[in-house]
Formats: sequence, C-alpha cells, structure tokens
Amino acid sequence: MSDDNLFAASSGVPFSGYYEEDINETTAVTGVAQEPETSSPPPPVVIDPPTVSPLPKDYQNSVTISLIAQSGATIKYTTNGDDPVTSPSAITYEAAFTRTVNTTVKAYAFIGTDKSIVVEFAFTVIQPPPPPPNPPTASPIPGRYQTSVAVELKGTSGDVIKYTTNFADPTIAGLTYSTPFTLTANTTVRAYLIRNGVASAVVNFEYTITVAPPPPSPPVPSLPPGSYEGQVILELTAQLNDVIKLTINGGNPVVLGFIYAGPIVLTSNSVVITYAIRGNEVSELVTYNYIITQAPIGLLAFDIPEDHPRALIIPPVDRELSVTSRLDV
Repeated sequence: MSDDNLFAASSGVPFSGYYEEDINETTAVTGVAQEPETSSPPPPVVIDPPTVSPLPKDYQNSVTISLIAQSGATIKYTTNGDDPVTSPSAITYEAAFTRTVNTTVKAYAFIGTDKSIVVEFAFTVIQPPPPPPNPPTASPIPGRYQTSVAVELKGTSGDVIKYTTNFADPTIAGLTYSTPFTLTANTTVRAYLIRNGVASAVVNFEYTITVAPPPPSPPVPSLPPGSYEGQVILELTAQLNDVIKLTINGGNPVVLGFIYAGPIVLTSNSVVITYAIRGNEVSELVTYNYIITQAPIGLLAFDIPEDHPRALIIPPVDRELSVTSRLDV
C-alpha cells in the first residue's frame, strides 16, 4: 500500500480510488472508503399525448377537429393512416380542420426530442344521400298528334334513361333509351333516368294519336265526259255532307267556283272543274269535258190537212232549217 493510502487510512479521512495490495499479503486498513462517483442521465421528460375535441363518434355531413397539447408542445398528425412520427406527409397542427369523409387522425406531441405516444381518433362522417336528379324530358311535348309522332327522351350527358310504352314500371321492365321512337297509337310513355347511380322519379308522358280520316273523294258526274247533242243535264254526286264547288267554263273552282245545288243544264261546250269540301279537308280537283253539238232543226210539223187551201209548204233553205207552217188568212 502506498504512503498516501496509509495516510488516508490512518487519519480517518475518506478517500477515493483503489487500495494497492500485494497479492501475497493482506493489509488491514481502518477507516471509511468513499464509493467512486458515477454520472446518471437525467430522468426522461414525459410528454402528454394530444387530446381531441369533439369526441370521436358519428357525425352528419362534416366534423371540425381540434387537437390539444400541453403547454409548449407541438403536435404532428396525419389523416391518411400513416404514422405521424415517420411519415413525410405528417402535418404540423396549427388550427382546427374540417373533414367530410370518414377519417382516422393519428397524432403525437413533442418538445424538442421528447415525444408522446401516438394516439388515434376515428371519426365517422355520414353524408346524406345526394338529391335525386331531375327526371328526363320528352320532345315534342305530350299532347294530341295526327297519325304518328316521333318521341325523343332527354337527360344530361352520361345519364341512363329507361322507359316503357305499355304503362309498365320502367324501374322493373324499362328499355334503355338510345334513339327516338315512333308512336302510332295512344300511348303513355313512362321514363326515369339514372345519374351517378342515383335514380330520378318516374314521369309519364301522354300522347294521343288521332288517325286522320281520308280526304273526301272528288265529285262524280251522272254522265261521263264526252260528246252530246242538244244539251246535257248533269248531276254531280259526292259523299254525304260534302260540299261541291265547281265551274263550267274551265275556271279555278277554288277561287271562282259556285256551290252545287242541283242538276246543271249544259247547252254548249263546257269544261267542268269541280272538287268536294269536308270540314278543313278538300278533295283533289277533277275536270270533265263535255262537247255539246246542236242537232239540225228539222221540219216543224203542224197538224194541218194537206188539202187546206191556205197551207204553205216552205222548202228547206240552204241552212239546215225547213219549216212547214200554216198561214191563216
């Protein structure tokens, strides 16, 4: 043992260090030895994890989330499921934020290098179903049409339109609309559309198809056109309640025609143009040509005895006229 050690031991003064001993002897030393000094790390700083407001639960439409940390602490968080400690997408919290979809917030607080544990807050955001789209429209508008009508159904781009023409429910038995379709009889078109998976209401379009009666037939003459001697008594016939208009001089009966009321006597060449009228409908114009030739005027016979003394026989003259007449004295 060194002298220094002996001094410290004999004087009763505490010392630090180690005794030197000979391996072959035992040295008894009286006094108190001081333990060697060691440096301990400071106790860890406990950082409280963030809290949240409002409480995680179901919310309608949206929720505004606030994160709260202890004084002096900074919060980092994610809303995409990543670990906020390691994720490059972690956001430093500054103010409340709003979410409109289901969201799990992962967050921790830190001061310097001291961190809290990561906590999770699950929020369920319930969105009301979107309002239904407007139903399809029809062109032309429902109403009364003559003979037939071509119907076009309209929505917006991307809409799927379903329809029926037999009054069946189009949500069950509907045809997928692609091009206009033609109706030739009274029909109720029932239709709805689907937009982004959401269905509209079913609408009805009423179409009344009236079949127009055939136009009236043109008048028919009692005598066929042709050549006749002397005169022609002409009758015109049309369907019941039809009005007949005509001219006999080749004029346009639509403008110059008179209304037929009974038989017509034709005594000279005539061009009969006529047509029939029924309400707002008219027949086609027809033309009938009549050539009237005058028969030669023969002897006018009177019941005069040939032996009558005053009987005068007038011989025929060059014109086609011969007359037998009686001259009274």
